[in-house]
Amino acid sequence: LIQSWPIPSETSESLLITSQGEEVVFLNELRHQSNTALKLRIRADSTNIRIPAVAATFGATGLIEGIDYRGVPVLADIRRVPDSPWWIIAKIDLVELYADARTGALSLSLFIGLLILFFGLLIFWFWKNQEKTMRLMKAQATARIQAQELMERKRAEEALRLKNWVFDASMAGNCITNLQGVITDVNNAFIRLWNFDSKEEVVGNHLELFFRNRDEELKMRETLYDSGKWEGIFT
Repeated sequence: LIQSWPIPSETSESLLITSQGEEVVFLNELRHQSNTALKLRIRADSTNIRIPAVAATFGATGLIEGIDYRGVPVLADIRRVPDSPWWIIAKIDLVELYADARTGALSLSLFIGLLILFFGLLIFWFWKNQEKTMRLMKAQATARIQAQELMERKRAEEALRLKNWVFDASMAGNCITNLQGVITDVNNAFIRLWNFDSKEEVVGNHLELFFRNRDEELKMRETLYDSGKWEGIFT
């Protein structure tokens, strides 16, 4: 029963010891040495105080670190057997203990690393998805603006074509001038009215050529300068 151990371990073992005179006597068979029961003895003095079995005879109890009978660093738990001259000691090599701790720390580090990687990928996916959504929204907004601009341009072109059609189809002679009174465009009725053969013969001439009344011409010029347009009948 003393030699058994509740969990798998390569170095753990239990010791049952007693004190006889100035020596510690091991009462059970040991895991790492054979034929030791009642035969293995260690001198119980200060030179061997780091050996848990010796430390027990000096009053040590509970968890301690020390050197076992093999000279190997161990962690030991010392307990006194009630109403007896015996002590029971459970111990494990520090190498195995720290190896388990390192394995646990490595597993924890790996888990944390994977967790960080998962959340990093999740954040990256979310950011890329947001970026894609923003690009899509921007593209849609740009497309709407372009469609609106195209529609407005088409309406403006259509209005200009209609205006030009009305201008050209009018039975009245119409002309367009700049602010200086120089003709920039005329309709067909204007060409026929003044007996020209083509629009090119009229464009570039000044309106004063078509006024017989000097006062009316001056009045027309003042109106053009003041308001930017003049409507009237040549006389």
